[in-house]
Amino acid sequence: MRAPGGGATATFGRASGSPLYTNLLDLLVQTNNLDCGNLLFNSGALAIVGAGNTAAKTANTIDYCVGGVYATKAAATWAVLAGTILQNNFGGWVFTVDVAGTTASRFMNQGTTLALMTWPVIPASETVVGWVRLNPTTAAFIGGTTLLDAANTNAVYVNAPFGLGFLVTPLP
Repeated sequence: MRAPGGGATATFGRASGSPLYTNLLDLLVQTNNLDCGNLLFNSGALAIVGAGNTAAKTANTIDYCVGGVYATKAAATWAVLAGTILQNNFGGWVFTVDVAGTTASRFMNQGTTLALMTWPVIPASETVVGWVRLNPTTAAFIGGTTLLDAANTNAVYVNAPFGLGFLVTPLP
């Protein structure tokens, strides 16, 4: 695994001189010829910033890879939600981060049913941290204006799956 900036590899939680790998990160670092691709290693604990707010945040520091480069991002408020979800439609925002720690809130394509809601295109230079899905039932939800905890917005926060089900591929 390459360390940020392409320098020496980073080390994670392994006792000096220990022949045992204590976790997957140690294995990736020790073999130094594996690429973790774009991967989230832990939950950001997505939530509303606070009661009566229009923004989402992560409550935890996240560890992740983008293009095989390991990075961390402290708990933060994410980019302003831009876009409108029509009344009785399903829609939301996908939260991503790049290797420099720059966050983005990407608007989902809304649908009249949950099955018709689709994800935005996620650039290869970003890792998905999670998403918030809404189904406003009394009025349209206007990103950046409507409160995330307003009555009948039906906000559901989902943290991206992490740690399982990814492929480790050799670097070219």
